[in-house]
Amino acid sequence: MQNREHSIFVNASLTHVFRTAERYPLFVSHFRERKILNQDKRCTTVRVGYFLYGIPIRWVGYGEKDPYKAITWEQTQGLLKGMRAYWKFDDLGGRTHVSIQTQFTIALPVFGKFVEWVIGRIVSKNVRGILEGLKQAAEGRVNLAAP
Repeated sequence: MQNREHSIFVNASLTHVFRTAERYPLFVSHFRERKILNQDKRCTTVRVGYFLYGIPIRWVGYGEKDPYKAITWEQTQGLLKGMRAYWKFDDLGGRTHVSIQTQFTIALPVFGKFVEWVIGRIVSKNVRGILEGLKQAAEGRVNLAAP
């Protein structure tokens, strides 16, 4: 099982950062497909797609919101179906600390651990891109219009 955590400080209020995060995946520039399929106050369903070394990768994710505290995501379709990501938001008085913890398992008997390690590096790169995109969007440095 791979468990990873990444975080970032955002120069914006908790309320603004959380409201921006609710627009995921629109602010992630390296995703080629970024679509919110369904959203209400408590949950969101998204479809994401991008190219990894020329190979198209797509997934559907479902997120449950704990407003202004956390969003818990699960990949419901795609290569890492069942992967969980926990987005946590901490108010720092005008700034916000955002952390994303991911957890997934690759069930391969012989090379499973090696494949987990390789995919873990790719997941970490994506998470860093998500955090940087969130920071730029919340700080007003990018437009959140759909691609």
